[in-house]
Amino acid sequence: MKTNLLLIPTKKTDDVNWTKPLNNYLLSIYGNTSEFQQDITSFNKLRQDIQGVNADSTGISLYFKYFSQLELLDLRISFPTVNKHRKLTFTWYDAFSPAAQHKQYALPFEKAGVLFNLASLMSKAASLKYTESQRSGSSGESAFKEAVQLLQQAAGIFQFVGESFLHAPSNDLNPATIMFLKNLCLAQSQEIFNLKVIDGDVEQKKNLLISKICRGTANHYERCFSSCSHLLNADTSISDQSTFAIVEAGLDEDDELEDIDNDPTDEYNPDKQGLPDSRVTARLDSSWVAVIQVKSMYYLSLSYFFTGLHLESSHKYGDAIAYLSKSLELINDIPSSNVKKVSKGGREDVYDLLDNLKYHKDALEIKLKELNKDNDLVYHEIVPSLVTLVEPKPLDSSKLISIKEIDLFAKVNEHSYENFLKNVVPMDIHELLSYYSEEKSQFLRNELDEVDVSNEELSSVLEYLKLPKALTQIKEILQSNELISSGGSDISVDATLLAKVNEIAQKFHTDSTNRARISELRGKILSVVNECDGMLKASITERSGQFREDLIRLKKSLYDTANSDAKLFALIDEDKSSLHAILGKGPESTEFKSLFDVPHNAIQNQPSEEISLLDMDDSQIKNMSYDGQIASLENILNDLNVLKSNKNKLVERLKQEIHNDDISEILMLNSRVKSKNEIKSVIFPEELKRFNVFSEQLDDLIKRQSVLVNDLREQWTILSSNPKVKEVQMSKKFRDGVFKQQTQRINDFYDNCWKRYSLGLEKGAEYYSQLLKLAENLKRAIENDKASSLSGSMSSMSLGSHPTVESNRGYSPNPSAPPTFSQYTPYAQGSQKEGMYQTFNQPPLQPMMSDTHGAPSVQRQGTGSSSLSSYSRPAPALPPKRPSQPSMEMHNQVQASSLFEGAPQQPKAQSSSGLIYDEPSTYQPDMYNFFKK
Repeated sequence: MKTNLLLIPTKKTDDVNWTKPLNNYLLSIYGNTSEFQQDITSFNKLRQDIQGVNADSTGISLYFKYFSQLELLDLRISFPTVNKHRKLTFTWYDAFSPAAQHKQYALPFEKAGVLFNLASLMSKAASLKYTESQRSGSSGESAFKEAVQLLQQAAGIFQFVGESFLHAPSNDLNPATIMFLKNLCLAQSQEIFNLKVIDGDVEQKKNLLISKICRGTANHYERCFSSCSHLLNADTSISDQSTFAIVEAGLDEDDELEDIDNDPTDEYNPDKQGLPDSRVTARLDSSWVAVIQVKSMYYLSLSYFFTGLHLESSHKYGDAIAYLSKSLELINDIPSSNVKKVSKGGREDVYDLLDNLKYHKDALEIKLKELNKDNDLVYHEIVPSLVTLVEPKPLDSSKLISIKEIDLFAKVNEHSYENFLKNVVPMDIHELLSYYSEEKSQFLRNELDEVDVSNEELSSVLEYLKLPKALTQIKEILQSNELISSGGSDISVDATLLAKVNEIAQKFHTDSTNRARISELRGKILSVVNECDGMLKASITERSGQFREDLIRLKKSLYDTANSDAKLFALIDEDKSSLHAILGKGPESTEFKSLFDVPHNAIQNQPSEEISLLDMDDSQIKNMSYDGQIASLENILNDLNVLKSNKNKLVERLKQEIHNDDISEILMLNSRVKSKNEIKSVIFPEELKRFNVFSEQLDDLIKRQSVLVNDLREQWTILSSNPKVKEVQMSKKFRDGVFKQQTQRINDFYDNCWKRYSLGLEKGAEYYSQLLKLAENLKRAIENDKASSLSGSMSSMSLGSHPTVESNRGYSPNPSAPPTFSQYTPYAQGSQKEGMYQTFNQPPLQPMMSDTHGAPSVQRQGTGSSSLSSYSRPAPALPPKRPSQPSMEMHNQVQASSLFEGAPQQPKAQSSSGLIYDEPSTYQPDMYNFFKK
């Protein structure tokens, strides 16, 4: 058996030129579109290629590819911004009324048109596959399965259109019409499956199953007919072209979705208010409606027919006659007018349906005649009334396949996701990424703080016990077998060393004050910068562009100085901070003298308990000798060193993982369904959980270190209580070794760290003071310019201007001669001191140049003085682009951000010259996020 399938027509459309709007948008954001030219060109060509494609796998793939890239375009680019100035017009024609034209600016209208045509193309491809399946052989079986699948996929696409696109501007996209087309695809899918089962049951052993499937097919067609029955005798020459704005679910209210079709025939039709929402608004051909009604009654009749055959095989002849009579009644009830409309449908395959009707009616009449004769002569069973018959139960074999379950779409979407506008990130997503970057930085800072504290505790213990140097000296003296001579108790410290310690002690308070002042001034500058940002956003004047560029340069200078601070503060790291605190108390302090003392046994004077040899194991007996005790201490020190190395390696791995972590795709996919607060409170914590494994491993290492440190103290106490070791510790050679070690340590600290540290803090405080004045002058300039702009506006309204306004303005009152940056820059004359903070002998803010990525870079050092008023305009502000390769290590980014939180810094590599501030800055994508709170 064969039937005819109704082919859903495709919508026609006019060409759309995507090239110029996309180029303009990307150019305004990134400054250069060469990277995206191939994507834009292929995307524009793809829009042209989908028009007039064949109903085959190639055409379907092209539609899937274009829709996939439309979705990505909507995710990665703000379409209202693209369409703001040079509007893109999408023109689509009604599929059932080709003369009806509809135009929209909205991207959802384009998506809906593409999906409608995609489903239409699938229904046509299914019809071709169904025709192919009529041929015998394995190829026919494969084609039949593909036809059923295509119809179910088309139904899934119509379902997606109906749920996602509301308030359609055309009748073919109306929700009721879309729902009708979905039901039609499901009905035709079930129908061809139904006929396949009938043809395969040659021995008629599945009559009851076939009856249920026929009833399910009839239900599908009845559902379709109920929504289009009002069009059975409608005049198709009347075109209803009402238009509405189409809105995609989840769009913001600010999106511009306006209808630009001013066709007078598209006015609102009040008569439509009386129609139920489930009624089809598209102008379907009456032959479609006739075919649907005929099929619904035909398959209902088949359902009763096969139920009757099943009852006959069960020897229930009376019931079988009743069901067959009901089947014949349904066939006879089909309106002859509908049969005539089917025959005039214009397609040859409609005669397959008419042949099926005639064959079924003839078979029914013959079967009934035979059964009635046999019942009258043989069985004499009572034939029940037709109104008492139980309707056959339906069985639905057609399952809708959603668009997300289509393998071809998933494959195309994955390819497009990796190759279409891959590096484009929307502005709002970039902002969320900056928040997430700060969350990661805070997580890393917390872990670094724990590691720093544990390292500092270990350093303090080793410094107090003079390990491992003291242990090495003891071991060497014991192994040399030399005569041990006792040393004097007095320590003669060199006068030069005492002078250095005195100098450190005298400036210790000043250094602490300067460091605290640097943090305080930096906070004030950040506050002024934020105020300037707010004023520039709230007011736009003729000079706002210049002020904004000056503010960017001010931020850049502050950012570069923060990087220099990291190098400066790294001079007094966790290993040297405790020594700095001891030396800061002066050479007469107890703490300073303790540096040269030999550690004594805390329990030296306590009586030792008697230990029974019977209660000791081999290891305890071994530890009674100083050789075993020394070996045990060496093992503990080695374990501590390994633990510290493992902590550092784990921290480096954590930094790399945080640096490589990129959730921009996750944020783009969730930005349409979740608010920013939901993303921050739900997605961010969930994504940060992936780093918990590092935190747990670090905690485990720190706990193990604490246990080893306690063991180290105990073993050292035991070793120090050994009489032989006591004699070594009091020897002159041992004490001389301790004195030499501490003297060298203090000299190295003074020469290589403290001198540069102290001078750098002094210059830094002076630098930040000048920078604060610069920021405050910029703020006053913006305020004065804002007041001037308000005065000018009042003057243009013929309200006059106050005579004191011009005199109070810090800038030139002539708008044609904008002020220079140097008008509010407090310069000082003098020479630049190498390696220290710039104290405005040179301008601290050098002209910004553009690197290959369009990002600003800075020249930190120069050979001559130049005025800031002569700088060239910088490149546009940082684009929200994810760089293809990281420009800095993650720990450098974390260090820079930490400066604004007051967190301790990690040491950074020094330049070849050994100076602190002679390295140029490196561009970091999230640089400006450090100035946001």
